[in-house]
Amino acid sequence: MLFRTLLLLPVGALVAACATTQPKPPETPPPTEYLVRKPAFSACELDAFISLGAARNAVLFHDTRESLLAVKGNSAFQIGMINELFDRMRDQGLRDYPMFAAEKFYQCAERKTLPVTKNMNGAAICFARQDIVFFLNARKTQGRSQAEATAMVKKMFLGAPAGTYPEALIEQTAPMVYRASSDEDFYEVRRLAFETCLFPEDWKAWWNSSHPEVH
Repeated sequence: MLFRTLLLLPVGALVAACATTQPKPPETPPPTEYLVRKPAFSACELDAFISLGAARNAVLFHDTRESLLAVKGNSAFQIGMINELFDRMRDQGLRDYPMFAAEKFYQCAERKTLPVTKNMNGAAICFARQDIVFFLNARKTQGRSQAEATAMVKKMFLGAPAGTYPEALIEQTAPMVYRASSDEDFYEVRRLAFETCLFPEDWKAWWNSSHPEVH
């Protein structure tokens, strides 16, 4: 499982390490009791990732409304989201695709009554950092070495606002992307990057309960 391979990597830039050894509690709650593994949270996370991908394709790569709507298997959510995206691009000049994904995440969270506090700016930064994973994987797919990909992605974000794409985070993320050997692995890297960014304490609580042997 990918999370176990991540233990071989220095993940300090994503989440603080456990400070002390903690004994395993007598009864560990099931994973779905933790926020980041609640089915509703996972559903909203997926909605946001889908929205982020569509908006990134439209804004950065100039995909058209028609091309995105033509994707086989689009759900009702995707069709509505794509139409809203292009309407807002036309009428409002929308270009901030990470903020669009943040909106979709919190709209879903409200519908599903998830116990989360809205933090639009924080969420937008965390969705923007998904570009680190995306572009590292794109370079990997092109056949670039991990070192080449890391250098290229660092260069891409040189002019970004300070702190949005930390070089240390790019360096920490690259080995995870290059170890991912399947779509499922890659999705877990995306989840890890998002959850440790916006919900670090909730992620640590789940991780600590699921992997007591590593503390």
